Amino acid sequence: MKTLIPILALTSSSLIAQTPVVSYNFNSTGVAGTVTSTPSSGSDTTAVGLFENAVIATTGPSGLVGDSSLSTRATNAHGTFSTVNPAISGRQIDSSGLAIDNDALDEFQSFTLMGWYNVQQPVAFSGAPRIMANSNTSVGAAGGAGFSLRSNGGDFTLEVDGANVLSSTTAPSGVAFDVANTWVFIAVTYDGTQTANNVMFYGGDTDTPVTATFSTRTLNQGTVDAETGPLIIGNRAALNRPLDAFFDNIRIFGSKTDASGALTAAQIESFRAMDGPPPSSPIAGWRQMNFGTTANTGNAANTFDADFDGLTNLVEYAFDLNPNQTSVSPVLMQSPTGGYFKISFPRYTDRTDITYNVRASGNLVNWTTIASSTAGAPIVASGAQSATETGDGIMKTVTVEDAVLINSTSPRFLRVEIVE
Repeated sequence: MKTLIPILALTSSSLIAQTPVVSYNFNSTGVAGTVTSTPSSGSDTTAVGLFENAVIATTGPSGLVGDSSLSTRATNAHGTFSTVNPAISGRQIDSSGLAIDNDALDEFQSFTLMGWYNVQQPVAFSGAPRIMANSNTSVGAAGGAGFSLRSNGGDFTLEVDGANVLSSTTAPSGVAFDVANTWVFIAVTYDGTQTANNVMFYGGDTDTPVTATFSTRTLNQGTVDAETGPLIIGNRAALNRPLDAFFDNIRIFGSKTDASGALTAAQIESFRAMDGPPPSSPIAGWRQMNFGTTANTGNAANTFDADFDGLTNLVEYAFDLNPNQTSVSPVLMQSPTGGYFKISFPRYTDRTDITYNVRASGNLVNWTTIASSTAGAPIVASGAQSATETGDGIMKTVTVEDAVLINSTSPRFLRVEIVE
């Protein structure tokens, strides 16, 4: 794939998702009282303790060494069918190891629940097991307060203040919610400022990004009532609905004043992408960050100009530009010194999957490569009079001086070409 570079502009920004109230990646542990615990990296740092033979397992959706998860595998079945360790779970605790209510998770006007699970029993879910719950009783019962997310195998149920709503059974393309030994990503948003179409379910996995809601539902409950129980992962308040699974990267976002606790699909995808396996190449990771996919297709294709600024995605990648904001090419043609043209541009050493070529022509038809940098290596002259780099860190300023003397009768042109 080749892309030629016009000379146009430079701005940059990135998608920034808001901070979760609580976030548990289970990659570090401590002890509170006599209870093994794992801290929250959210704005609220209340730890989760491990109960009824719940443990930290050395497996996670990224597949990397050190990516751990919460395991409730010491139960023998999902939900109501569990007869061994039915109370197994992770629960928010105080410094002495006692399960506690957390006011930071109370009275949300809007919220987002998200996380990963990996079931090990090769059967459809049954028995109404919980992925997470923050309630004072079985939500769904009269007088219930708080929220809960449960799995029904091929679909999910969000419960808020004694009412619940079921998602569609149509999963996103490429995603199966009830397959054993597979990391599945699930998220649900609730906007209590709206009275209709205010619950949205999102799904993905390690290979499939979140692009849009797969189910929109209505749950007219307004602001969530305050509850008196702890946040529980992998079970419900009554401690009798376990999900036999691994759990990872459990996050809760929320706002007590407005709709901002209900994240967008793009914000949700930024977390799914961050949690999953590393991209296969630097440019694949760049596509994922900017377009929500690693594929060289559609808006993310190398040849596509997503922001209509005259620079293709491959060019924006090569020069570390934002493909979703108008940018100007940083390639500069310098005034001749000693009768030879010079061209300069930034080169990024971490772009190891592309080649920067400087090419020259006397007629704009026949072009010759006079300097190149391949796979992150320094620029090398191959017909140029000189090719030099300056700068520390990953960004180098490249200057290439042509070897053909400029005269009044023979035109000379230089350009930079990017090749993947």
